[in-house]
Amino acid sequence: MGAEKLAQFFVGTEERLPADDLLALLGETEPSRNWLERLCLSLLHIEPAHAHIGRRALRVQRLQRILMRIESNCAHSPHELQLAKTLRDGLALWSLSDFKEAVKRARKEFEGLLAGQPIAEPEVDAIILLIECEALALRERVDWLSENVDPYDMKVMARVLPRLRIYDELVQGGLELAKRLKYREPVGQPTLTLADRMKPAAFEKWWGKVQKRAELAQLTRILSLQLEKKIASADLIALSTLCRWAAEAMEETPTPLDCLETALKGYDEGLFTLQGEVGAKVLMGRLTGSGAKIFRDHIEVDLRHRAYAQWIGKDMLSIPYLKGDEISVDMRTLINQNISRDSVLEGLLNNPKVNQAPGIVAHVVAVCRSVPVLTTIAKSKHLYSGFANRDVPLALLNNPCNIPMSVLRPLISTKYIGRLDLKNLSRNRAGVRREIQTEVENYLRSVT
Repeated sequence: MGAEKLAQFFVGTEERLPADDLLALLGETEPSRNWLERLCLSLLHIEPAHAHIGRRALRVQRLQRILMRIESNCAHSPHELQLAKTLRDGLALWSLSDFKEAVKRARKEFEGLLAGQPIAEPEVDAIILLIECEALALRERVDWLSENVDPYDMKVMARVLPRLRIYDELVQGGLELAKRLKYREPVGQPTLTLADRMKPAAFEKWWGKVQKRAELAQLTRILSLQLEKKIASADLIALSTLCRWAAEAMEETPTPLDCLETALKGYDEGLFTLQGEVGAKVLMGRLTGSGAKIFRDHIEVDLRHRAYAQWIGKDMLSIPYLKGDEISVDMRTLINQNISRDSVLEGLLNNPKVNQAPGIVAHVVAVCRSVPVLTTIAKSKHLYSGFANRDVPLALLNNPCNIPMSVLRPLISTKYIGRLDLKNLSRNRAGVRREIQTEVENYLRSVT
């Protein structure tokens, strides 16, 4: 979304505000680190390659675990059992070894498909089935994590919820790729979102201006590297974190541009190498068990086979190098990133650290569009009363969702909402549901 907005902005202001002048101002204004990093990541965002999505899906990690659990008579859900049955029926599988052979063939045929070779219809259907089932299996895992994450442990939530967001993107990417293959649409290559949204002529003009400015030399180098290497955004954030840790552990203060440039320079077709004997030694404790290979004078990371979600911050930015286990949790950011997960929201609302923090429940009501969650809040007195939640009743009445009037009616009272706010509600004919306005008018007449 950031890349799309930037593309619209640069195209719309091309004549009045030259892009190179605007970007050059960054060196003078000294914006906050997070703001600058978010801007850079938006400029560098890559539309994911279907090849990248397909190869990750055809590793079938989730499906293989499900089939192994079912074959060993371990616990599994009805949805997982249905996925296994769909696979067996669609691929004529009789055992786990048959499944592994089918996956091996599908990987080979998918590479042929990417190379433009003619593929038989049954083979394409097998690829589609595996990619789609792997996406659905990952969605099942995401749902389980959403429902079982401990809402009372903020540190756990800060680590788990960013992963859920990344997994959601993998699920969506897999389902979209399966749909493209099903309709025999061409499989696309990775592209820079900014260039794609600006269109070739406008981007070439923009790029020519940026390259000419001496103040933008580092940004030019980074964009050139990204146009060449096309690293997926999630992978780029993870590598930027690793480069940031290596510098900050040595008490240096790297800029977001420094970290991104180091990440791009060390990346080569899915493999990343961070050189430096001191950095490898300092980060050994932090990286143990992460999947990175630590050598005496360098660190190696293989991004072809796994996503390093633990290196991506809850705000989808790089993570600072912190000693010990220092993690700060911005509750509003946490809520905004998971506003569509009802189970997570309900768990958070039951946490005293959330429901007793001033303004947090009112914020949930303002941004949430889930009637079950809003109804739960309206029925729970500890969520709409007291000093911390004094704004919740008014926020519920202003919410556009169809919350049942039987639940909202007890809140229409000067006990919970000031008389002036109730009068404003009765006059606001455009922004409030008509039945709520009527109830408020009836209440005001009854108390005057």
